[in-house]
Amino acid sequence: MEKSALTPIEGTESQWTDRDGNLYVGRTGQSLESFLAELDAGTPATPTLAPASISPLQARNGLRTWGIGRAQIDAFFSAIGDEAEREAAEDAWEYATQIDRSNRLVAACAAFLGKTEADVDQFFTDAAT
Repeated sequence: MEKSALTPIEGTESQWTDRDGNLYVGRTGQSLESFLAELDAGTPATPTLAPASISPLQARNGLRTWGIGRAQIDAFFSAIGDEAEREAAEDAWEYATQIDRSNRLVAACAAFLGKTEADVDQFFTDAAT
């Protein structure tokens, strides 16, 4: 794979997307060059490929499967101090046509729930199937 085929995801470490929107996750602190060398060599450290997005229904079903209830999601929204920000976040959750893995709201909710980036990748993978 060519270096130009992957684009770094702003605000993340060792995560890239390809032209089709697929997410590639390397080891913490791994450079793109190291990641591509391992990928080209077919080493066992081949990264996890998580979907770039899932549908709102997949997200809600995934949350239920992971034991995360509506009360926990409501608590996340309630914890957003700024009213306008909270309303915008609630609208995004309620009316989204897709949930993007790279969305900052996903990262904020994951942090609120005590989840890591690896957990979010696994969640998106599980929810998409």
